[in-house]
Amino acid sequence: MNDTTDDITTIFNAETKKLIQTGTIPSYIPIAVFKCFVKMAISVMPEAEVNNFVRTINWIMEKRHANFYSNEKKLLVRYKMIPWF
Repeated sequence: MNDTTDDITTIFNAETKKLIQTGTIPSYIPIAVFKCFVKMAISVMPEAEVNNFVRTINWIMEKRHANFYSNEKKLLVRYKMIPWF
């Protein structure tokens, strides 16, 4: 039995009863990295503010790494360096 999905190939050898998967996967998932940063931000915010981020917390806990926004547009992250901060 052989099966190919995206870049991963699965081969089952009936004689040896072994399942072999080969392929390449990305070293990280960008949206998962962003979820990590959001989780860290929520963990240090004042406890009184956490109730305002229930939807965000639910999004972090989802196993599927989907865009938080329903329009599925690419996420644009901007940052500004603040001296002495």
